[in-house]
This record gives sequence, structure tokens and C-alpha cells, in this order.
Amino acid sequence: METNYLNDTICAPLTVRGESAIAVLRISGNSSFEIASKILKLDKDIKKYESRKAHLSYIIDENNNIIDKILFTRYERPNSFTGENSIEISTHGSPMIVDKTMEFIISNGARLAKKGEFTKRAFINGKMSLTEAESIIDIIESKTETILNSATKNLLGKLDKKIKQYSEKLLEILSLLNVSIDFDEEFIEDTTWDKINKEIKKIIKLLKNDIDESKKMLKEKRGLVIILLGSTNVGKSTLMNVILNENRAIVSEIAGTTRDYISEEVRIKGHHVRLYDTAGLRENADELEKMGIEKTKELIDMADIAIYINDHNNKIDKKLISHFKENPATRILTVLNKIDKKKNPSDTDDYDIQISAKEKINVDKLMNKLILKIEDLTSKERLDSAIINQRQLDYFIRLKNLLDEAVENIKNMPYEEIISNQIYEAINILEKIKGKKINEEMLNNIFNRFCIGK
Repeated sequence: METNYLNDTICAPLTVRGESAIAVLRISGNSSFEIASKILKLDKDIKKYESRKAHLSYIIDENNNIIDKILFTRYERPNSFTGENSIEISTHGSPMIVDKTMEFIISNGARLAKKGEFTKRAFINGKMSLTEAESIIDIIESKTETILNSATKNLLGKLDKKIKQYSEKLLEILSLLNVSIDFDEEFIEDTTWDKINKEIKKIIKLLKNDIDESKKMLKEKRGLVIILLGSTNVGKSTLMNVILNENRAIVSEIAGTTRDYISEEVRIKGHHVRLYDTAGLRENADELEKMGIEKTKELIDMADIAIYINDHNNKIDKKLISHFKENPATRILTVLNKIDKKKNPSDTDDYDIQISAKEKINVDKLMNKLILKIEDLTSKERLDSAIINQRQLDYFIRLKNLLDEAVENIKNMPYEEIISNQIYEAINILEKIKGKKINEEMLNNIFNRFCIGK
């Protein structure tokens, strides 16, 4: 792995730009102490200031003019976030002060850190595993308590512990195989294929549970896609406004008012949801409206849950409903709206619930049904998956597929060398999840998800 850039000293604000009580800046690298000595008003050598303790000082310019009264903390390698010599400076939270201080730091030999570069250096310098580093961005991006809890546990090593357990199980299988390879048959019994097969299948079962739970966790993480579907003027926009508790969508008696989808993020009983109000589906639409209908059809394919809304003026679209019911990955709620306008309807058996979005009749019951659909997709029990990003999930799927192949090979052609090589490869996959045997390009792709300053 190319690490020449580690010779650079980097810097960045750790806090968001804007007026605030304080702002925090970090310098990290070989020249950190030297650079800090040039921009701070000090009464002794900076190395004589106690490490990991805040000290009072002043930011000064090249003419020794005081710019701000600050606190700085010195960290000696390897006892810092990055594992390098580091300085953290707390200034007053004026954007002008932050800009000037950053200008002084850079003009004295540092460069602006790239996205995630502090955390990347922490990983390269052995301060954390890749899974722990990834958990930091998962914590920053978490939008639900479930994701935050899992990300925090991974920062404390939960996923690394799980990977270690899998590795130990695979090494046990490998030891059984290598005994047969390393010794002549006259000294040992035949390879215990039944036992090896049984142990691999145990691992596959555990992996399947982890993968299934992870898929639900990723739905929770990205936000479930819920779309409001139906003909024009059946009350989709009214229902969206009720769910959001604000007048987000235009409501009109004129058919075809919604010509493009409207989307909003909302929390429903602690779950992160992306809610879409779509263009009404009808045959005699104008050209502009047809474009909106095409986008609606695209959303249908990516929906986790569809709320199909109809009223007494339209026939139920059984073909559309069947499309969702035949897809095991999605859920559908069928809703008869505007029940305040007609009493004793004859066709209500086709619907899961009858409501009046305008009068808010049975909307609470609709929301309860929707929550059950959400929890069905994200697990009714509290999610506790250690695998909470797509990279990790992809590797776990590859691992399971490889072990499935090993089981098939044992069934068809049980040769120790073949199965042994597959188990070695499985162990290597686990190492890649932790960040070992991973190339620079892959590493850059991971840390580019981070913001500057992390």
C-alpha cells in the first residue's frame, strides 16, 4: 500500500463552519509541533507542555499580533487519534478567526486534509481496524437510534469480535483438513468429511442469519421507501400532508395537480422513512403529466412499501396490487379514501382500511398498519446487526457463497486440497473486511465517504 503521503502534515477544522462559541482545528503529522510553535505565543518549547492536557495560549500572525485567545492540546505519537504527533486548537467560533488560523497553519507547511484523512491515518497507523473506522462514519450518518447503537458497538469492536469468531471456526476446519494433507494415510484415519461438512454448514447457518439481519439493517439505514400510489385526485397529496403534519404537497380538486413526485424524509415511530407522493396514474394524461407517470413507474420498482389509495369514483387497480403482492421484497397497504363522502360502500372488502384523509378519520389506524409493515421489513425485534454497511455485507455474502461451494464440493469430489484452498480463501475474505489485504484504491473509496476534518 502506498503511504508516502503520510510524510505530509495535514490540518482541518473539526467543527462545522459558522458562528459558534468555539471552533476546533487539528494539525497532524511530523511537523505538527514545529508549525504550532510558529503560530502560537508560547513561553517555552512546545514539547515541554504536558501532553494530552489543555493549555492557554494565543494565535499570533507573522508580526506577533495576537489574533485570538485559545486553548491547545498536544498529543505525542502514538497516543493521538491518528497515531501521529498532533495539535488540537480551540479558538472562538468566528469563521474569520478559523480562516485566518487555517491560513497560518498552511503557510507554515501543512496542507488541508482530504476527506476522512485523519481516520484513514488512524487505520494505517494501527489505531483502529477498518471496521472500527467505518463505524465512525456510520455514527455520523446515523438517523435512527438503532443504527447509532450498532455503529457505536462496532466502534467498540463488536464486528471485529464476530470476524474473529468466524476465523477461529474456519481455522479449526482447516486444521482437520491439513492433518490429512500433511501425513501419510498409514498414520491417520481417513478425513472426517461428515464432521467437516457439519461444521461448515453450522458456519453457513450463522452467516445466513447475519446476512438476513444486515439486509434489514441496511433498509433501516438508508430509509425505507414508501410511495403513495393511485389514480388522480384520490387524496394522495392530502394523506402525505397528514403524515408529514404539514402542507407539503399541493391539494386541489383539479386532476393531475401532482406532475412529478414529491419526496420528504420523516421519522415514523423511530424509523427513518423516505415518503413519496407520486403523479396520479391515468390514461388521458397530457405530455407533461405522462413524464410524471413514468417517474412513478420507476419508483414502483424501488419501493419497500406502497400505499395504494383509491376512492368510490374509481375501480380498484387489481393488476397494480398484484404486482406488489407477487414481490416478496415489498409490502402494500390498500386504502379506500373519502369515506366521509359516501356511506355504506359495497366494495370495501378489497381494501385493508377505509379512511378520510381530509377529515382524519381512521388515519391513526392506517398509521398503525403502516408501522407493522415497516417493522416487518426491519425486524419486529430490535435490530442488532454488526454488519451495517454495503461493503461489509458484500464480503459476508461472498463468504457464504464460497462455503456453499465447499459443501457442494465435499458432496461431489471431496479432495482435501480443494476444500483447504476454499477455507483459506474464506479466511482471507474475513481479513479483507477488517482492512487487511486491501489495496489503496479500495481504501480511498471507503474514506471518501467521510467529511473533511474526520
